[in-house]
Amino acid sequence: MEKSFKTIERLDQVVKNLIQDYGYDSKIEEVRVFSVWKDTVGGFIARNTKPSSLIDGKFCIWVKNSVLLSELHLLSSNLIEKINSNQCCCWQTIKIEILRNNNNNDNAT
Repeated sequence: MEKSFKTIERLDQVVKNLIQDYGYDSKIEEVRVFSVWKDTVGGFIARNTKPSSLIDGKFCIWVKNSVLLSELHLLSSNLIEKINSNQCCCWQTIKIEILRNNNNNDNAT
């Protein structure tokens, strides 16, 4: 029995292809962004916000109050730059959608 190796692929490329084929690439990007959230925004904002999702370039964040809601809207382009630099990503556009936490317990984390 003779084995034929017509093409040889690098292992990292095989893994990358599997991740894409099974649709896990977007989830991995989400985890990467969530993991640098605190370092990107600082402790105060991190304690009063919670990343919710990153789907199709839309990054959704739960926010405890309207003051932070306004602050994050103003800082959104700066945050995108920081996230891109921390993750070595090159998102041209990412929309930060800030969701107001309307729960009575006011606990976003």
